[in-house]
Amino acid sequence: MAVAKLAKLLIVTHKSDETVVLKALQKRAVAEISPYIIEEKNAVSIRAGTENYKNNRDIKKAIDILDNYKDKVVKKIASKAGKFIIQKSEYEKISKREDFETILKEIFGYEDEIKNNDLKIAELKLRVNQLKIWRPYKGNIKDIKSTDSYTIRLVMIKAKNSEFEQIALNFDENNVSFEVILKKSDI
Repeated sequence: MAVAKLAKLLIVTHKSDETVVLKALQKRAVAEISPYIIEEKNAVSIRAGTENYKNNRDIKKAIDILDNYKDKVVKKIASKAGKFIIQKSEYEKISKREDFETILKEIFGYEDEIKNNDLKIAELKLRVNQLKIWRPYKGNIKDIKSTDSYTIRLVMIKAKNSEFEQIALNFDENNVSFEVILKKSDI
């Protein structure tokens, strides 16, 4: 009988998913499961850092922010990168981090940046939609201007056919030349 090489794995999961992950691993019987015990010194210092932190509301808010983006971001990353694997030393380095104030500032800064970018995107989409109606215009944009001799403008006239005919007659009477670029019936 061949002997398989021994490999140690450190599997990290959220506390709420712990039992699901453990049962799945036990059901498949692919590995011997032994719990990873954090040294008491580190656990106490981390708990003390969060309990003594003057503003637990900020921590709760930061966790809520991360939870809101978790599904969106994780799906995008997972589809592009596959599984995300980190070294045990890197995991321990991250888990020992106690600069909560800096982490919170980073999270709040990223959230503000995302909100600002979402607003900019919404404004640009609105602007693009407003400009789409002028797509059929085949003239040169540089020609749209006012001089001493003439003025060229793009104008949208919302009117029924009978009303538009009256407007067109008024243009002719006042020596205003115009060109119909697009009718709603052409859309």
